[in-house]
Parts: sequence; C-alpha cells; structure tokens
Amino acid sequence: MLAQKVLLGVHGFDAEYALVVRFMMRTGAGLADAEDAMQHVAEQGWRKVTSGQWDQVHLPRAWARTVALNHHRAQCRKHNAAVRCGSRMFLQVRALRFC
Repeated sequence: MLAQKVLLGVHGFDAEYALVVRFMMRTGAGLADAEDAMQHVAEQGWRKVTSGQWDQVHLPRAWARTVALNHHRAQCRKHNAAVRCGSRMFLQVRALRFC
C-alpha cells in the first residue's frame, strides 16, 4: 500500500514540478530560488508519505504551491527581503497579495 502511494506521489511530483517552478517565478522568485522551494516541497511531501499523513492532503496542487511559497517567503525573511529577494516584481506582488 505504501509503495503504491509513493509511486503515485512520484508521478504527481514529476507532473507538478515545472508548474510549481513557473508559479514561483511568476511571484518573483528566481530560477534557483524556485527550484529550491520545489525541493522543499518534495522533502515535505516525502515526509508526509512516510509518516502516513499524505491522506490528510486533500488538494495536492494547492498544498505544493502553498508549501513552496511559504518556504520562499521564509527564506526571504531570513535573508532580508529587500536585499536578497528584492526584485521589484516580488515586492509589488508581496505588497498586493500578502499585506
């Protein structure tokens, strides 16, 4: 049963990878930061699968985007958003959507 969930999760991950990276780049992340956020999504997803909590994720696409965006925001806060992650587009999107 776990093997079947893992295979489905891996297939879903492959299908969503490019979409989530593109979503992150549209919110202002650079390619490296977007891929880093997606790596974090994969790690968190794997933890949920191995701990038996993946069934609690009802909307995997939304979950992946939320985890990626939250990870990117946390990284920006850690490294001073205005300097490290400070493209104007990101700051404008952040001001419009998250304040």
